[in-house]
Amino acid sequence: QNKFVVFQNAIEKSVNLHLEFWRELLEENPDIQKLQNLGSKITNTVESTSDLFKKLNEMNPNHIRCLEIYGNFLKEIVNDDSEGQRILEK
Repeated sequence: QNKFVVFQNAIEKSVNLHLEFWRELLEENPDIQKLQNLGSKITNTVESTSDLFKKLNEMNPNHIRCLEIYGNFLKEIVNDDSEGQRILEK
C-alpha cells in the first residue's frame, strides 16, 4: 500500500511537470533553458514512474487501480497509446 502511494505521488509530480512544460511552451517568448530543464525532469520522472510500476506489477499483476492509473498516464500524458492501451486491456 505504501509503494502504491509513492507511485501515485510520482505520477502526480510527472503530470505537474508536463503541465508546467506546456504552459511555458505556450508563452509568447518561452524560456528555452527552463524548457530544457523541465524536459530533463520529465524524462527522469517518467522513468522512475515506470520503475515503480514494474515493482508494483511484480507484487500484484492484477491491481486494477494501478493498471488503470498507469495505463491512462501513458495514454494521456506520455502519449504512448499502444503501451497504455495494452496495460488498460490487461
